[in-house]
Amino acid sequence: MIRCIGAPARVLARGWLALLCVGCASSPNSYVMLVESPDGTTGKVYVSDAAGSRVLERSGQATALDGSSAATFEVPGEQARRDFGGTLDAQPPLPETFVLNFESSAVRMTPESLRRLPELAALIRERPAAELVIVGHTDTVGEVAFNERLGLARARTVSVALAAQGVAPLSLVLESRGERDLLVATPDETDEPRNRRVVVSVR
Repeated sequence: MIRCIGAPARVLARGWLALLCVGCASSPNSYVMLVESPDGTTGKVYVSDAAGSRVLERSGQATALDGSSAATFEVPGEQARRDFGGTLDAQPPLPETFVLNFESSAVRMTPESLRRLPELAALIRERPAAELVIVGHTDTVGEVAFNERLGLARARTVSVALAAQGVAPLSLVLESRGERDLLVATPDETDEPRNRRVVVSVR
């Protein structure tokens, strides 16, 4: 049994989940190895089998999965690349989030956000089969119903602008949260530039 707790743990298993690797003298034919996440965390992996229980909590730490031993061992970088190179290379890019800001009570992006748009489009185009969720937000100036419509109009504006930059995602979702999800909490009828935004989530 393998159980992961704490920070999201990423696990590569040699000889497991139908990964085909030929055993080598320095390691068992089937083993699991912990690798760190892009943010530098690893979490923990608990492994229990006929040989006993053990914990993996460092990047590169591994243990046999064939029940032959409850010991843990370190996998050198060269061996990790040899055993898991294909798996590591095949991992999809991690999701990313981008924020574009808007002028007051309008569907016009701020000059800074307009300048960032080509860079954002290029990053999205690099992803295979990108999936986008574009959510429009407003500040608290104006009626709630108006701000719901304005948030959606802002999301559409970003979608059209990205399409003009050659972005053709596999899937696209447009949403509005109007003034319901403020980045900066304010009273009603408050002009807050940081709340006038569109959040683009890319997977």
